[in-house]
Amino acid sequence: MSSPTEELFERALGLQEPWQIIEVKFSEADQELNIYLDFAQGSRFKCPKCHRDNVPAYDTKEKTWRHLYFFQNRTYLHCPR
Repeated sequence: MSSPTEELFERALGLQEPWQIIEVKFSEADQELNIYLDFAQGSRFKCPKCHRDNVPAYDTKEKTWRHLYFFQNRTYLHCPR
C-alpha cells in the first residue's frame, strides 16, 4: 500500500499498474526530489520491439531521467529499464 506522499506522486505522474512508487527522497538543501519507481516481480509488459503483449520483464538496469520541476525543485525519476 502506498503512503499518502507516494500516492500523490503516482497520481501526478499518471502511473498505472504494474508501476508503483517505492520511495520518495527530498533534499531541501539541494532543492532536489528523487522518486524511485519499480514493479512487482512477475509483472508483464508490452514488448517495445515486437509489440507483443504479456511479456515478462528480465535483465533490468536502473536508469535515471530528469523530470520537470515539482514544486520548484529539480526532480529525477529512477526506475528499472
